[in-house]
Amino acid sequence: MPRYDHLRLIAYEITPGASLPVTCLTARFPRLWLRRIKSQAPYGDDRKLPTWSLVELLNTLDPNIIHVASNVDDEYWLISHARVDRQVIRTAVAVWASTRVTSARPDLDWFDLLDDEELDWQPTELDLLASRTHPNGTAKPDPAVFRMLPGYLAGLVAAAGMQIRGEHRSFILGPVDNSGHRSAIWWPPERLDDPKLGAGLWAPKIDFHVETVPTHGRARVHAELSTVRFPLQPVRYVPARGGGSPSMTLWLLAGSGYLRAAEQPTLVSASIGRRRFDDGYRWAWNPGLAHALANLTHHAFPDPHDVVIAPAAYVNQPVSAYALYSTGTKLSAPSDEDADDKTAKSVLHAAKTGFLPIDHYDLHVSMGKILEPLGIVAVPDLQEAKTAVPRLFRPDADTHASYTLELWTESPVTRQAILAAITQGLGYNETTPTTRTADDGEVIETRAFNGPCNLTVELRHQRDMAAGIPRPAKGERQGTQAARRIKHIEQVIGRSIDRRAAIVEIRTPAYFEAINKEPISGSPGLGDAMVLKDGDGLAEVAGLGRAAA
Repeated sequence: MPRYDHLRLIAYEITPGASLPVTCLTARFPRLWLRRIKSQAPYGDDRKLPTWSLVELLNTLDPNIIHVASNVDDEYWLISHARVDRQVIRTAVAVWASTRVTSARPDLDWFDLLDDEELDWQPTELDLLASRTHPNGTAKPDPAVFRMLPGYLAGLVAAAGMQIRGEHRSFILGPVDNSGHRSAIWWPPERLDDPKLGAGLWAPKIDFHVETVPTHGRARVHAELSTVRFPLQPVRYVPARGGGSPSMTLWLLAGSGYLRAAEQPTLVSASIGRRRFDDGYRWAWNPGLAHALANLTHHAFPDPHDVVIAPAAYVNQPVSAYALYSTGTKLSAPSDEDADDKTAKSVLHAAKTGFLPIDHYDLHVSMGKILEPLGIVAVPDLQEAKTAVPRLFRPDADTHASYTLELWTESPVTRQAILAAITQGLGYNETTPTTRTADDGEVIETRAFNGPCNLTVELRHQRDMAAGIPRPAKGERQGTQAARRIKHIEQVIGRSIDRRAAIVEIRTPAYFEAINKEPISGSPGLGDAMVLKDGDGLAEVAGLGRAAA
């Protein structure tokens, strides 16, 4: 295997003094609107309004909008390239208030309640690379860096496309993400036809986000490559995660926008879940963006249940629906209707889960050409650290003393490895081996060695040593189990009239899990163990680890 003296991080960082000024318009949330919404909210002013669905809705409805703050008291609640039509804002807030704030009050006409205040747009210049440092040296980017730079970079890729796998590809903006990430999706997705797994769609996704590193003074920008997959066959099984009922995500694409014909293609993400109805279980929209959009757009929204059972029928529509495939989901086999009992009734998606390292590297190089003119450069390679080799200090041995080591082994390989370490690693010379008979009749082979001191190694068989001890009962004190362990060692190994060490070979953790016991070392991960014993009793067991053998 080749050895490298450097490590390349697939990330970028903002250079000191770099600047990316963006002139835009900002607006606060209208004060009168906010007072009326809070006054009608069933939970009062002391609870945060469910503003994330409003953020999704506004980011979806107008391509000029750069950022929508989740805090309606933010000075820069709306940030936009150009003035946004007041009716779009008013309609979005009205639909959000009626579907998310006062859904139990259908009598409230929010379109009339929000008809008497204008947005006050102010020209503002924001620096998307502005950053300072915390007292400990960690970078402290301005809020605009976190909330606007990922979307700005994803927009650059969506506007101009980029080179992927040696070919120039076109991209569109991915759905808004509440984590501050923004993605660019290679579009349209590519179709795969597999004779065994069936047809499916897949597309590369480039996810942009900003991070800081402790004590490092430059904020880092990540452009991560991953895969999104969409099935074209009926979905047969969706695993439940987190203890809840099964759920899926649908991506909805309006090729000409949701409100006006002059909009760019817009992807939104909406979740669906399994609901119980009179005729059985069906997939239905979860409350959120899909409900709000259905009240705004002139396009007909698909029934999510129909999308799940026939995904191929809902692509290339005025509002296309793509079921987002996740690991563990199973699809109908291509020849399901003709399948016999020996044929799989369900299959996984034909596309694999990721890319090769060379693909990530190629993207890193291509993105570097886009980011470097902005003042965002690749993180320097990490060079191999040149550290001094630690010196092993060996205790001084008394040349006139004799030391005894008991070696309780099960595998001949372990025994040979330790004996080789004594002669080859420590430089001892072996003398003529002898045998002796223990009180219980066991014949013990003894190896004697001359070197810095006189060393005797007694080769013993494990017998009951490796059998382990019962696990502690629930609520049992730790000291009780320790006493039980010492007693087990004393019974098997026994006491000694002189001070000596015993190395005991212990099986793998899986063995003790299978027999529902604990090893004498007290930890299933310690491997071999050492015991010190003399006429006064037994010391605690010390784990040596497998490398000791």
